[in-house]
Amino acid sequence: MVANGVNKTALHPKGVVPQVEHTEIEEELHEKAHIDYERVAIIANPSVPALYEDALVYETGSAITSSGALSAYSGAKTGRSPSDKRIVEEDSSKDNVWWGPVNKPMSPEVWKINRERAVDYLNTRNRIYVIDGFAGWDERYRINVRVVCARAYHALFMRNMLIRPSRKELEHFHPDYVIYNAGAFPANRWTTGMTSATSVSINFAEKEMVILGTEYAEDTTSDIDAVQTEFDRVKMSATTTAILAILLQLVFTSINGPGWVNPRFHLVFPSLNRLSELAGLLGITFCPGLHGILQAAAPPPMQWFLSLSATIPNNTWAVYALILRKPGHRDKLYIGSCTSAKRGVVARFYEYDAGKHVPRCVQKASDDGYTIKQKVLLAHCPIPPVVKLPLYSVVIIALEAAFACVFWAMFKREHDYGFNGLCPWPMTSFKYDGLCTHSPFKEAIDGGLELSEEQLKETTDATNAKAIDYGRDYHKRQRDEATPEFKAAQARANKKMRPKTQLNRAAAKAAKLFYCAPCDYAADNNGHLTEHKNRKSHRTRVREYEGQQRLTFAPLVDQDQQEGTDSTR
Repeated sequence: MVANGVNKTALHPKGVVPQVEHTEIEEELHEKAHIDYERVAIIANPSVPALYEDALVYETGSAITSSGALSAYSGAKTGRSPSDKRIVEEDSSKDNVWWGPVNKPMSPEVWKINRERAVDYLNTRNRIYVIDGFAGWDERYRINVRVVCARAYHALFMRNMLIRPSRKELEHFHPDYVIYNAGAFPANRWTTGMTSATSVSINFAEKEMVILGTEYAEDTTSDIDAVQTEFDRVKMSATTTAILAILLQLVFTSINGPGWVNPRFHLVFPSLNRLSELAGLLGITFCPGLHGILQAAAPPPMQWFLSLSATIPNNTWAVYALILRKPGHRDKLYIGSCTSAKRGVVARFYEYDAGKHVPRCVQKASDDGYTIKQKVLLAHCPIPPVVKLPLYSVVIIALEAAFACVFWAMFKREHDYGFNGLCPWPMTSFKYDGLCTHSPFKEAIDGGLELSEEQLKETTDATNAKAIDYGRDYHKRQRDEATPEFKAAQARANKKMRPKTQLNRAAAKAAKLFYCAPCDYAADNNGHLTEHKNRKSHRTRVREYEGQQRLTFAPLVDQDQQEGTDSTR
């Protein structure tokens, strides 16, 4: 190769000449972006002095200020270009981006045109710069970023903005995202979707960004901000998905177990996929550290609940926890949910502060000297559209049930509450007591669930039948297993109602409401009439009575007709 001495400076007296043996960065740019490394000098991770010098020598308008900073000319654009930003709409982004006036879509075809235009421009330069760095200080969340640009000013800006890798880290640096900054060259305004000569676009599938038509340096950092936001969303989404998988499996197993649940849960959640679909549409955010807690060998201590943020966002639904404490006594936990259409959980917490609509066991604990130490959110989501309120509220109630089961916020330890033993930890391992009196799966669900008339009738009939069966079984169980307290309560109720009962019985007897005609007996209630009919004396009297009735109503035969009949014979 014939050397062409370009870029002669004091630091590069012979100029920057393309090498016969290409570096790893050059090979990578040539392979992935078709950068012509035979003609273009690729300056990888230059020093600050080198960038200062190149900016002063090759970029019109650059100067060093009295403070020592580099002053550079950014062209016509002196600020960001939000109206010219685009996100490529492809499989990974189309369902995860809130499209609209802020997040505007770009087709993959237009993306390819803009990317090719940027690469073509970079290939016309004598030199281009490559800056490698980390976006994000925390190693668990940082992103490896590579910036490919034509101006030393842009390279210096990004060298300052990104976290600088060590020499060893640079030796094996592989970018997660690559930014091609060809900002000095305009976009083709006749390309579909272009609103000006400026275009700042990002492709999450290709993990690349392209800048055209703006030399304002902060447009590069705004792209990185977008990447970090998406990266955090993806990581958070993965964690949220894992948490939902645990909780929703518990929900679906519970509502399909042997215990009774409101039948409308079955209609709203006919399958686990439908349950997951509805939960995914809510945009649920879980409290920090929940995924690890759900996988722990023991239930969380009360200190973990107390460590959760007490900040309550506006206009959100939530599954919340109340932590109640009393010096010298075991802590108590209550888990509830709020699906109010107005103000959401903020309004519910206001009711607690005002002492309104306080759950029975929470009120009793408060009367016993406990105080609500803290109110925290285990999960929350934005209040959904009005037309979807009833449907999505069922999802929140289901999650409330799942949390109550997992953290066993139930009042009794020996009663299963229809959760079918799904609590992940032994009852003896909990260091606090629960205050929830029943499973949310047994609660009523109001209308608006997009159910047909037949489905509504079916669930209503099932609910009514269950209520009758439950009431009968409950009272029978109360009588069969009567405690001294139950007997005393029954005695008090009987004493209170006895005068009225006696009057009603006397009136019924006088009016013969419960009357036995064969015995000429008037009972004072249906129970006594049934007892009377079961007696042997009543059955004997009925037989006699029926015989008398047959004799009394036997048909009379005309004497002449009788005689005629005999003579005929």
